[in-house]
Amino acid sequence: MKYLEKTVAALEAETTTMSLRAEKLKATAEIQYLMGHLLSLWQSPETRRYAVELYADRDDSSHESYCGYHVGMDALRAYLAPESFDEMGIPETGTVFSHDLTTPLITVADDLQTARGLWWSPGAECFAEMGNAGKPIPLWCWAKYHNDFIKIDGQWKVWHTHFYTTFMTPYHLSWVDVPDSERGGLRCPGDGPEAPGCKSNVYMPDEVFGTIPAAPEPYAAWTEDRIRQ
Repeated sequence: MKYLEKTVAALEAETTTMSLRAEKLKATAEIQYLMGHLLSLWQSPETRRYAVELYADRDDSSHESYCGYHVGMDALRAYLAPESFDEMGIPETGTVFSHDLTTPLITVADDLQTARGLWWSPGAECFAEMGNAGKPIPLWCWAKYHNDFIKIDGQWKVWHTHFYTTFMTPYHLSWVDVPDSERGGLRCPGDGPEAPGCKSNVYMPDEVFGTIPAAPEPYAAWTEDRIRQ
């Protein structure tokens, strides 16, 4: 009888483990699609305004990049709105932010309510800035996305997006030759404030290249200290 009880207990534990693995695999596939959807909207000035609909409707939803730190839905809507290009002095014509997603590393929390992902993102950007007579400036931009996701009413939503620039350079210059002040991304009029405590991992020819951000580690449930990890 005891043998039977142990066998049943072992089968129940294995079933629970397999069920959790299946749910995490399902969540991983949904998050992959969500990220692809986000970038497909982000690349064009005409569609990036709709990217905000993929974010969780929360006061702490955020986006962080070389264009500053935008927290809350109002800030995200303002940043993603077409009017933001006028504020930054960037015409919509000729502008594109085309980034690929590679090497996905996604960790779903054991409670299945949050997740974190890291992607390498080689990209090409092109925009016309003030002082260039409206002529688009082509750029190579290599970066990493280090994002958090949260499940709202059974649906995965983008929560925090962190865009860590590895280098940005005009297409005719190598990333070794670009000035250090422009290597991490160009600041524009109308940008948001810089994130408090933000870490960067911009390539510098005279420094050892680091591993920021690190690959996400498995975790049981979200804790507030994870936001700056």
